[in-house]
Amino acid sequence: ASIALGKALTVNRTLVDLNLHRNKLNDETAKPIFEALKYNVSLVKLNLEFNGIGNKGAKILSAALKVNTTLKEFDLADNDIETEGINHISLGLEVNKTITHLYLTGNGAPENDENGNPIASLPDTPREDDKGDYFLADAIRLNKSIVRLDVGENFIRLNHPIKVCKALKYNKAI
Repeated sequence: ASIALGKALTVNRTLVDLNLHRNKLNDETAKPIFEALKYNVSLVKLNLEFNGIGNKGAKILSAALKVNTTLKEFDLADNDIETEGINHISLGLEVNKTITHLYLTGNGAPENDENGNPIASLPDTPREDDKGDYFLADAIRLNKSIVRLDVGENFIRLNHPIKVCKALKYNKAI
């Protein structure tokens, strides 16, 4: 079904709003949709909230964001995108000049205890590889079209708060 949808989005010139909320999409099934965004010239709003899209899907999405010129509002809330995926999306946002609203709420994976059980809060000491906010700060600084960015309720750690604050100071749109 997602392959057919991807093909349709590639040639469709009228659809402006697509809601695929809770459609059990994952990296593989979202791929045709993300690939279609490279060619679609009408879609303005895309809701992929509450799916299973992860880091691989975010990498494919990043390439689409670099060339898409119509998408303004994009909801990726409550998926499985972790720091690596945020890095990919951030690279796409550095180039994209049309996204105005981006929702990444509820992403990231909770850290696990020694038994593999999720823990409710993050430890105070950041891990060396937690740089999701670092890359997001670059995207905020370089992308002047975003006016709403929601990263609430994430397990993506804020390790570089000064960099994020400087980016917000530099970007007057948000």
